[in-house]
Amino acid sequence: MRALLPLVVLVAPAAAQQPPQVGDRYELIRSYTTESRTGATGRSSARGSDTIEERVTAVTPEGVELVYDLPAGADAAARARTWELPARVRRGRNGTLTLMNAGELEQRLTTWLTAAKMDRSMCGKLIFTWNAFRIECDPQSVLAEIASYDPADALPIDGTDFSDPDALAPVPLVAQADGRSLVATLAPDPVKVRRARAETDMAVAEITQAPISLDAALAAHARDQVAGTITVTLQRGAGGAITRRTRVETLTITAADGTVERSSGTRTRERRPLPAEPAA
Repeated sequence: MRALLPLVVLVAPAAAQQPPQVGDRYELIRSYTTESRTGATGRSSARGSDTIEERVTAVTPEGVELVYDLPAGADAAARARTWELPARVRRGRNGTLTLMNAGELEQRLTTWLTAAKMDRSMCGKLIFTWNAFRIECDPQSVLAEIASYDPADALPIDGTDFSDPDALAPVPLVAQADGRSLVATLAPDPVKVRRARAETDMAVAEITQAPISLDAALAAHARDQVAGTITVTLQRGAGGAITRRTRVETLTITAADGTVERSSGTRTRERRPLPAEPAA
C-alpha cells in the first residue's frame, strides 16, 4: 500500500493541475540514445531527438481541441519531409484522441508522394535515405505518433500497476524520496525481445533486397538467452502533471553460439511549457 497510495497523488493529481486554456502551448521532446557491444570488438551507438509543439485551440464539453505541429522555427525543408503535421486533434474527457483533419492529411500525403516520385504502391514499404523508415499512408497513424511524445500517455490513474509493452509483467510504481518521482523496474519479456531482434533482421534484409520470412528470422533467435531490466522513471512538474518520462533498458543477450551482446538504451519524453498565445 505504501507504493500504491502515492500513485493517486503523483500520477493523477487532477485537483492540482491547471485546467487547459485556449492559447496554452507546449513543447514535446522525444529523444533517445543507444549503445551496443557484441563480443570483444563490435560496438555501435546512436542518438537523436525530435520536437513538436502542442497548442490548445478550444475547450468544449466534448474535450480539448489541440493543434500539433513542427516547432515554429521549422524551415521549408523540414516541412517538406512530413505530411502528418499540422494535425488537429480532440482529446476527449476520457483521454481518447480523435483526428479532426484527416481529409487535409490525405491531400498532403498525395502531394508528398508525388514530390517524392512515389505512389500508393509504396505504402508500408521500408526505404533508406538519411535513415531507415517505413512509408506510412494512414492519416490515423498520426495519433499514435503524437502519443509517443507525451510523457503522460497510457499511465495508470487509479492505483493499478505500471506496465510496459516489452515487459514480462506489470509492477507497482514506487514513490521516491524527492516526492515528485515514481519508479518502476520491470523484467523484459524474452519472447518479445527475440521477436524484436527478428524484425530488425527482416528490416535489414528488406533494405538489402534479400528478404527473409518471419519464421526464418524467429528461428535464428529462438535460442537467444535474455537477461536485463527496464526501468521507467516518471517525474511531475510543480502543477502535479507528469512532465518527463525516462525509460532505460539494459539487455544481455547470449546467442546459441555463445556470442554475448550487451546493449543499453534510454528513451525520454518531456513536456515543456511555451509562452501562451493571446486569446483571439
